[in-house]
Amino acid sequence: MDNKATILVNIVTPTSLLVSCPASMVVMPGEEGEFGVLPRHVLLISNLSAGIVKITKNGDILRYFVDGGIAQVTETAVNILTEFSVNLAVEQKNIIIEKINNYKAELAKANDQLYMDLICSSIARYEAILRDIRQ
Repeated sequence: MDNKATILVNIVTPTSLLVSCPASMVVMPGEEGEFGVLPRHVLLISNLSAGIVKITKNGDILRYFVDGGIAQVTETAVNILTEFSVNLAVEQKNIIIEKINNYKAELAKANDQLYMDLICSSIARYEAILRDIRQ
């Protein structure tokens, strides 16, 4: 890594640390619109909306879908806490469509309202990811 300033980016879900890497910039989907963070940023806590977190690392842009959450920003780190996140470089359009179709088939068989609500939430998440995946 070069000697340029970086900020550590962590995306954490209830089940895993999805990413932990140094970055030169992070752009997040705030409730009031997108906002960017650079190294040595002022302390900040912000609610996030569902959308794409863009992490600039060594000139490349890494893209992660987050289903809302909270961002804690310090001078040296951005900690994103979210219930659900996926790496958009890994997820492929056909896999997402298959997951949506599987959830819809499961929904057709479901008879418990709570379970149906959970399935609908999953369908909505994957439909949001599908909208955000680059063609």
